[in-house]
Amino acid sequence: MSPQDLHDYGSAMLQEMRAYDLVRDDALLNDYINALGYRLVASSDHPDMSFTFFIVRDPQINAFAAPGGFVAANAGLITA
Repeated sequence: MSPQDLHDYGSAMLQEMRAYDLVRDDALLNDYINALGYRLVASSDHPDMSFTFFIVRDPQINAFAAPGGFVAANAGLITA
């Protein structure tokens, strides 16, 4: 898959999760997860890659990544 195909796939996944109201949209939490995420990106092998960080409405302590630079943290991970 091309980088654009990967991004399109991840973007479609995020859009579908939003349609099912699985994504937590909170300005303060979004600022927190983006600041944390980009601190990690700065230390990675690909600091110039674009990422999208978001929080999933799930009380479990977990996180996951999807193709195209889409990274989710479960709400349980944030509250823990």
